[in-house]
Amino acid sequence: MNEVSVVIPTFNCAKYITEAIESLLKQTYKKLDIIVVDDGSMDDTKTILHPYIEKGIVNYIYQDNQGPGAARNTGIKCAKGDYIAFLDADDTLTEDSIERRMNLILSSSKVGLVFSDYFYETEEFKSVESDFINKIQKLTKFIHETYNGLLFKGSFQDVFSVLFLVHTGTVLVRKEVFEKAGFFRSDISIGEDRDMWLRIAEHYEIGFVNEPLAYYKRFRSYLTVKDPLGYGLQRISYFNNLINKYQQEKSIRKFLYKRLAIPYFDLAVYFHQENRRIKFIENILKSIYYNHWEVRPYRFITFSLIPNKMRKIIKKWTFRK
Repeated sequence: MNEVSVVIPTFNCAKYITEAIESLLKQTYKKLDIIVVDDGSMDDTKTILHPYIEKGIVNYIYQDNQGPGAARNTGIKCAKGDYIAFLDADDTLTEDSIERRMNLILSSSKVGLVFSDYFYETEEFKSVESDFINKIQKLTKFIHETYNGLLFKGSFQDVFSVLFLVHTGTVLVRKEVFEKAGFFRSDISIGEDRDMWLRIAEHYEIGFVNEPLAYYKRFRSYLTVKDPLGYGLQRISYFNNLINKYQQEKSIRKFLYKRLAIPYFDLAVYFHQENRRIKFIENILKSIYYNHWEVRPYRFITFSLIPNKMRKIIKKWTFRK
């Protein structure tokens, strides 16, 4: 049986990390190498993990805080397995998660990365299955169905649109992919995972298991809730970095410019909620500038002009419908 190294970067997640580890110990795929990279936690993470460390269940590595990309890189370099799975410290997996993904990645040497659908939780004990497969089928025509899952490799635009939706906790890769694609960027804290998946997609086919194989505890550490302004600004910076990278590719650059409309729109909504009128106008106009076919800015402007009482009536009517 091929060994799978599971890399768990953690930062102040003592409250949740045992759930992640216990979900690994219940896996139907048993040959696992569990690596916890403590990225400078200031809570009692090590104390909580002591029983697992003492029994040799977990390889615990502490480093000064450097961000998720650097923490994953440390885990990759220490991995014993030829395959690597990523799991955030506050998320968990279904019992057959690694087995199902391994079945797909082993089906073809051309497959470098496999991910899956997932359950997401917006609050404790409330899981919702996503509509991921329908999103993927709308985004790409380059799908090949196999017994173990879907395989696809398309244009940059197709791959980008799909990989932009990937939850890192569902990703499993061949360790050898990092020889070609390089390691995670450690100079950014937003989009370092998608940047990695895009680089892997330049060399390998991508696989997808159309069943939820992980639980994404969105409410525990969701950056858009904790710091929507910082998150929005970093998303814009991420897109600008990509635009610079593909400066010579006209079609890709045009595609990325259109995608910039979305983070600018999200920032506009944030500034509207904060009653910062000038910033709201500035960002809503940028959203329209980058993609004048994007309907959300126009819809939001129209809706914001309606009196509050009328808005409540419309929301109530829409909810009933």
